[in-house]
Amino acid sequence: MFAVACTTFVLFLARQQPPPAPAPAPQTRAAAPSQDELEREFQRSLSGVALVGTFRMIGKGLNRDETRLSDPIDERYVISEVSKVVDDSWMIKARIQYADRDVEVPVVVRIAWAGDTPVITLDNVSIPLVGTYSARVMIYRGFYSGCWFGAGYGGIMSGQIVPLNQAAGDPPASSSKPPDGQPKPSDPPAKPADPTPQTPTPQPKQ
Repeated sequence: MFAVACTTFVLFLARQQPPPAPAPAPQTRAAAPSQDELEREFQRSLSGVALVGTFRMIGKGLNRDETRLSDPIDERYVISEVSKVVDDSWMIKARIQYADRDVEVPVVVRIAWAGDTPVITLDNVSIPLVGTYSARVMIYRGFYSGCWFGAGYGGIMSGQIVPLNQAAGDPPASSSKPPDGQPKPSDPPAKPADPTPQTPTPQPKQ
């Protein structure tokens, strides 16, 4: 009799429990961009831009300790156009400026993809007027970062990808119009008034 009473009590308690919460619906992931979309975005993001940043190097040169990375050195590469050649080969038209030279050199590179991220890949590529280099440079969300190697030296590089009509470090252009009377972001600062009082110049008598 006692066992029957206990069983009845347990069944009674079970009926009082709220039903279990339904399992959350699985989240749907956004569709991954196609390879064509990735390549179009890569082409757009590297056409008409400057790579503005710094590099550090190790190895011969610079009259320093060749076993440690140098201090950061400013660098700038202007890229006018990027276009696909065939398969994973792309042509980058880069402007090279040094000494008395100022030339635009087309360089054929291989683009390797790490998921949705392009990596500019050079393996002993001869660049006219510059030298022969190997490199791996990742491009992601307006920045670049990677490593490079020449004959007996190499290093690391990183920086910002800047549209040619925008200075490095400037905020993105905004379509919002400032209130009337307010200077636009591109306007130069107003010249301060001259605090020196101006004395009228005496005029000769007629």
